[in-house]
Amino acid sequence: MLLLSNGVKMKIGLVIHGPEVIDSGEAKRVFDKLSCVGKVEARLGGTMGKVAILDAGLENIINISQHQKPSACIESLFETSDLVCLLNRGKTIETGKVFGKMVAVRLREPEIKPIIQIESPESTDGILIPLNKKKPENMENILRSFLKS
Repeated sequence: MLLLSNGVKMKIGLVIHGPEVIDSGEAKRVFDKLSCVGKVEARLGGTMGKVAILDAGLENIINISQHQKPSACIESLFETSDLVCLLNRGKTIETGKVFGKMVAVRLREPEIKPIIQIESPESTDGILIPLNKKKPENMENILRSFLKS
């Protein structure tokens, strides 16, 4: 678990989008990896993944009660998080990047907290994409947690 410079555990907001990232098991594995870095609050962004979360038995770790668009979900996590991650698995990396940009432009104040898109994390071309200019504290350790097998 990482501590911020003020000695407090990092709080990570995780917005999970779409059933594919849940059905593949990536959502649970990313949640587990981020939990090694800090305290994770996970929410469903959008509505398509709700049944997948229930089918996977993840409703106790991923909040499905809010019914918010991904951008609104991110904005609500700004209040309680040091870092917000958007987890997605597009049909291709390019469509995933386009989705992330669409979400980012809908944010009213996108520079409040660092936002990183985790796109197709277990794909050979999976990528971490900063969605704003804020760099999270301990970024190197966060990246390292995704490079471990």
